[in-house]
Amino acid sequence: MTKLKSVYSDVLRWGNERIDEGVSFQEFKSFVDSKEASSLSESRASGIFQELFTPIEFGTATQSQVNETIGNEGKFHLKVDAAFRFLEMQELEEARQSSKSAMKVAIFAIFIGAVVGIAQISIALIC
Repeated sequence: MTKLKSVYSDVLRWGNERIDEGVSFQEFKSFVDSKEASSLSESRASGIFQELFTPIEFGTATQSQVNETIGNEGKFHLKVDAAFRFLEMQELEEARQSSKSAMKVAIFAIFIGAVVGIAQISIALIC
């Protein structure tokens, strides 16, 4: 996973954990900086923030309302589509884990089948 995708998924998880109380842009910036993504420019971080978050006090915010809320240290929460992206990301991770465990069970079942088959052939040859 690229560094930007990792930061993106970390931000989605972090934003979802704080969806009720909300986050400010400065909290977001501190979180992104703590994830060793400090190579992310201020404009790129602002772009990701505005893509994923919306001000709590506005249903549908204009760009000027978003900028004013950022400047006033207002609170934001995840947009609906960002929250759904997070849920889809979680489902994908769970599906990957399930497929890995299913593969292990399938390999074990094939191994048992092979052992039983060899045992049946051996018994038939002996008798």
